[in-house]
Amino acid sequence: MGNLANKPEHKYLVVLFTIVRIMLGKVNFTNLSCYSQILEKTYQRQFSQGFEFVELNRRVIEQAML
Repeated sequence: MGNLANKPEHKYLVVLFTIVRIMLGKVNFTNLSCYSQILEKTYQRQFSQGFEFVELNRRVIEQAML
């Protein structure tokens, strides 16, 4: 992801996107923490911060077109 996310954010996003794809039931902080080793409080903290998803989508599309 280049400069878009620092290393801890990158690791968190990889885990988040993976867990959401394999989860059953509602996607909430409690369930996310049950399916991963990340604490519920960490999910809450990360979601309270801003993130440039438009830029992430743009970079993913650019890489897919290579």
